[in-house]
Amino acid sequence: MQLLLWALSIAFLSLGLLISGYNGFIFFKALFTRKEGPSWIPLLGGILTAVGMLCMPINGTAIWMWIPLFLDYGCIPGISYSLWYHFVRSKN
Repeated sequence: MQLLLWALSIAFLSLGLLISGYNGFIFFKALFTRKEGPSWIPLLGGILTAVGMLCMPINGTAIWMWIPLFLDYGCIPGISYSLWYHFVRSKN
């Protein structure tokens, strides 16, 4: 059972971190070049990383599963910015 949990955890964490890294790359590229780029992938990277942390068979990691949702630009930061931008833009 431990081996299965480790395998699931590594699979989810790897894919989630890959997608989160892609979202971060897109964010910094747009921030520094001020050019349009590809769109980021909302929610998927943070959720996969959080699920990977939940599957991890180490005591105490489940309470930290919310951190990827704040660190991945495709989750709370990107969606918050998009909502704020839409709200400001709709007022003008």
